[in-house]
Amino acid sequence: FLYLLFLVVPELLHVGFSSYAHSKVGGLGWFYSTNEIGGILAILGPFFFSYLKNKAWFIQILAFAFYLAGIFVIGTKVPVLAFLITIFLFWISFLWKLIRVKEWKKVFFHCLCSIVGILGFGIVLFSSSFYENIKIHLDFLEIKQVRDLMTFHHIDHFVFSERLSFLMDTQKEYNNSSLPSKLLGIGIVIYEKEEPISMKMVEMDYFDIFYHYGILGFLLVFL
Repeated sequence: FLYLLFLVVPELLHVGFSSYAHSKVGGLGWFYSTNEIGGILAILGPFFFSYLKNKAWFIQILAFAFYLAGIFVIGTKVPVLAFLITIFLFWISFLWKLIRVKEWKKVFFHCLCSIVGILGFGIVLFSSSFYENIKIHLDFLEIKQVRDLMTFHHIDHFVFSERLSFLMDTQKEYNNSSLPSKLLGIGIVIYEKEEPISMKMVEMDYFDIFYHYGILGFLLVFL
């Protein structure tokens, strides 16, 4: 709750950091890194909703609205997608318990509430920073139809923010490295014309740790 407080309140008062330096929109409150904050909100979601299950209904609604404000104000995809997956799994689990005891009236009532909730979620979604950033990204890639998205280049840009390209570049450096480098990692600096250049990280932790710290580093970290 405090985490969301430091994210949402500064945005309401217009005293927070921006999620993006340019092009896209969104706010981070008094935090700094968009990827990390989005990831933390995504990870905390299931625990947050589990904690709320036995609370009073007005606390649930208030906390739920606050959480939605938090994930929408950032403007990035990860917390929104994680929220949808989390809510869907909670809903399926709850509905299954009702079906097992044949509480058909409650099943109908909760399905009706879910439809209203989906409509409300859609209204909020289409006025959020998240939706604005989706439109900005699609316009940047000149995607007019869904089928235009179905290429490696567009999927890499839109879904993975070019991480697949970074992964392929890092894989090439790793393949061309010596055996000691494969064991201990290729580090984070490469040399082009004898000039040191910082490598672009893949931003997928498992790959970054494996390539940059090697097989031994990977084993040490995850053991």
